[in-house]
Amino acid sequence: MSKPIGHVVSIKGLVCDVELVGERPGLRELLEVKNEDKKKTVAKVEVIGYPSAHTVRCLNISGNSGVCYGSVVTLTGTYISVPVGKPVLGRVLNALGEPIDGGKTITAKKQSIYDSQKTFDGKITKPEMLETGIKVIDFFAPFVKGRKIGIIGGAGVGKTVLIMELIHYIARDDSKLAMFVGIGERIREGHELRETLREHKVLGRAVVLMAQMNETAAMRSLVGMSAARIA
Repeated sequence: MSKPIGHVVSIKGLVCDVELVGERPGLRELLEVKNEDKKKTVAKVEVIGYPSAHTVRCLNISGNSGVCYGSVVTLTGTYISVPVGKPVLGRVLNALGEPIDGGKTITAKKQSIYDSQKTFDGKITKPEMLETGIKVIDFFAPFVKGRKIGIIGGAGVGKTVLIMELIHYIARDDSKLAMFVGIGERIREGHELRETLREHKVLGRAVVLMAQMNETAAMRSLVGMSAARIA
């Protein structure tokens, strides 16, 4: 059992302050908030600051309402980590790398989303066109590999549908993989995307990460970093 390091002394929305009585945790470290009998974990919070020498400020990532004044907090010695590698292909994950598609638990190597390890082995140095299969895009506004593309439009005009078409076309090639990250997307759209990829038999070469509109701002802000680590 993890050793208690303090207890919650202040709660403001998703942010809570923990008064320390033990070891001081590191920045971005995950802490566990226990229930009244100190046996069950009701939430995991992330250290985001140090208001004073004996207090740490934490972010309640999932927004679990089980965090209350006086709750005991323990160390985990870990950071937000997500599974990487082939086992994530064909799966739908949340910002914490947890499956949300009803499938089996992913048993794969995990990496911290804050890991600064970089590699430039696959970096493209010369401009190379990314064929989308959509003639109006390929002719008037061709995509260049390795660069950023913005699709701007109001709600319900077809941004997600266009991205789904791009994923479908790219993932048809066995040598290519696709990733979709939905930040603040509707739950319905995430479900439709997964079913479309499955029907076209390209889900096995794609990864979907979702931080849906009903989730906390913390989850929506983290999913981009989780996706970058998996990629």
